[in-house]
Order: sequence, then C-alpha cells, then structure tokens
Amino acid sequence: MIGENESWSVATWVFSHVLRQTIPFIPPGNKRLVLELEQEMLDDRLHYVDLSHTTIAEKQMFLDALKRGLEQTTRDGADAFADPEFYPGFVDRFRELVDLCSRQLNMAHESDAH
Repeated sequence: MIGENESWSVATWVFSHVLRQTIPFIPPGNKRLVLELEQEMLDDRLHYVDLSHTTIAEKQMFLDALKRGLEQTTRDGADAFADPEFYPGFVDRFRELVDLCSRQLNMAHESDAH
C-alpha cells in the first residue's frame, strides 16, 4: 500500500527481489522500516507493506532507496539475474513502483503546501 488509494501488486518473487535490491540503500537510522521490510521477505504468507502511514520524509527516503536499487539492478543487467528472460519484466515492474511512489510523494507535497 503506497497511499490511501494507491497500491502495487506483483508476484512474491518480484516483491522480495525489489526489497533485496532496495534495503541496502536505506540510510542507517531507519531500523524500523528496514526491519519491517525484512520481516515481509521472511514471512511465508502474502507479502504486504503499508507505507500510507509513513511521514513525507520517510516516503522520500524510501523512494530514494528504490531509485538507487533500480539503478543498481540496471547496472548489473540481465546477466546478474537468476532467470535473464524475466529481467525486462522485473525492471518494468520495479520502475512502475518507483513511478507510483514518486506520484504519491508529489501529491503529499502538494497537499502539505495547501
């Protein structure tokens, strides 16, 4: 859940891999968010993270980490991917999440300014 009316739904392996690529880029001092994300990767159930309750600063930090994770993924390329044929679709879904979070953050900034 990204915002009140905005969510991102993907296969479990996509969700987990996006988190694995993103968590290393979350700045130290954000232990609560890292623990929450890591727990979601470990749970043997439907993976779910609700970011709608986070502050604008936390959303910005998460978005920055997502962008850096995506950059690392594209630098590594398909050869570093377990199943290279799934790489293009994975990158598309990762970009989709970055775009959704960017839009949500922009809306939060706009409503905060009013």
